[in-house]
Amino acid sequence: MRKIALSPKVWVRVHGTLVVVWTLMAIPAVLLWKDSVPFLVAVSIYANIAGSAASWQAAKADQNSPTREDIERVERKIEALGHRFVRR
Repeated sequence: MRKIALSPKVWVRVHGTLVVVWTLMAIPAVLLWKDSVPFLVAVSIYANIAGSAASWQAAKADQNSPTREDIERVERKIEALGHRFVRR
């Protein structure tokens, strides 16, 4: 279960959903909270949208990043190629 919770695909979905939720909540928040400080409400909602969007993009970048095994495999291939070209 830990693998599912840390999967980049799951995080992309979570953060993408949060961006949509915060964006949809912005409309009724501004309309219903007229008696409060509108600027503060708008800034708070913007901060939530921007934070969720940034997290979403980070999760998408993590999803496309190489794994440790990928890097080690490439390093082994480079090392093997290097031995072929070393003159003795």
